[in-house]
Amino acid sequence: MVPSIICAPLDRPQVAAPPRAQPPRPPPLDWIDEKIIAVIRDGERVKTWSALNVVAGELSPKGRAGQREAQMRLLPKVRRLLKLGLLFRAGRNAVAAFKPTANPVGMRRRRRNRTVRQTAPNKTVSAVKSASPPEPGSTTVAVHSEVFVGNHGSQQKLSTVPETESAPSPAEVSLAASALARLPRRPKRRWSGWIGPARSYRGMPIKLASGKQVFAFGCLRGRTVWSTLPDVLNFSVAGVGVDWGVVPASAVQVVRNPHAVFLGRLKAGTTERRSELKIASARANGLQPPRAGRRRGRPRGHQTSSWSSSPGL
Repeated sequence: MVPSIICAPLDRPQVAAPPRAQPPRPPPLDWIDEKIIAVIRDGERVKTWSALNVVAGELSPKGRAGQREAQMRLLPKVRRLLKLGLLFRAGRNAVAAFKPTANPVGMRRRRRNRTVRQTAPNKTVSAVKSASPPEPGSTTVAVHSEVFVGNHGSQQKLSTVPETESAPSPAEVSLAASALARLPRRPKRRWSGWIGPARSYRGMPIKLASGKQVFAFGCLRGRTVWSTLPDVLNFSVAGVGVDWGVVPASAVQVVRNPHAVFLGRLKAGTTERRSELKIASARANGLQPPRAGRRRGRPRGHQTSSWSSSPGL
């Protein structure tokens, strides 16, 4: 009699053998996926849309719209191949058939940009601070400052006298204000490119690197065309560098109105104090009727229609 069941002894427990790991099944690929992989494998690093253009061209699309539609259908297939590990990203908007080797990049020190430009303090050597007013009963003595100037190891002592800057007279201020008031209000300008932070226009006064004051005729792509006349440009070969020329915009300096600069310096560092009387006076003036023959606000409808119907507008 042959036994059909064999049991192990109780003191010898049996351990079940782990199941064998089955090899991973390759993902299903169609002929379009294989074509995409073949096109990318031919080149070491291929742009994504370049590869899609080649594959979409073999699908024989009709027209540009068909080409675009075929590319949009192929884009999800490329993304699927990237997730399966059959394709790899190689930089921005590029794919490769092999995983690119990463180049070790050293750590760079992060620099913090300054938000406020720091300027070195100016140290004056010949200026003398104004002294406080003398007390009653005391005498004042003029003190002369001394400046030492180094000259190849030796020192020369120079005595200086304190200089005072006189305040501008009211007549000078009135003259500068009158000169600005005589300028035309909102003149029509033909705008051009930029000269530094300022927008240039035709006839804008500028100064060349040689110190010659001319007028800007136009500015384009960092180069300025200048002329000796505000709105005239004589393209003559003999006048190059004399009557007109082309220079870099960085070598040009904008000439500002001296009267405006003068009045601006007077207001530098001053803040207008709030005045309730001034506010009330401005409101009272606004309630007053206009002068005879004048009107406030926009013109009437018949005037607007007559202006729009005039030739040249």
